[in-house]
Amino acid sequence: MSADEQVKEVDVDLIEIDEITVNEREERRKKAYVVEVRTPAGFEARFRVHPQEKVERLARQAERHFVRRGELAAGNYRLEKLEGGTSVPLVPSATLKEAGVVAGTVCVLVVADPQVDG
Repeated sequence: MSADEQVKEVDVDLIEIDEITVNEREERRKKAYVVEVRTPAGFEARFRVHPQEKVERLARQAERHFVRRGELAAGNYRLEKLEGGTSVPLVPSATLKEAGVVAGTVCVLVVADPQVDG
């Protein structure tokens, strides 16, 4: 594996954030996988997630991560999945599994507020 092909280190592990027992955490970790989330400006981070995680939770955690790093302005964002060169809106209340967000999926944060002409 060349240096260009190496997997980037996971920035945020949502399983570690949960307040669950050690045994529950280990069971969830067995089913966990990594997805990539990007900002509108092109910053990216990888997140370790569980298939039963809600889309909304991943969006909130990704927003917090990028805001803390100064890579995103605080605001109201939603998550979309990149698929075949286009972005597909995801239902916030759906689980990642229901939304088709699997290992290696690339998602983007997009502004959720309606555009206004001023």
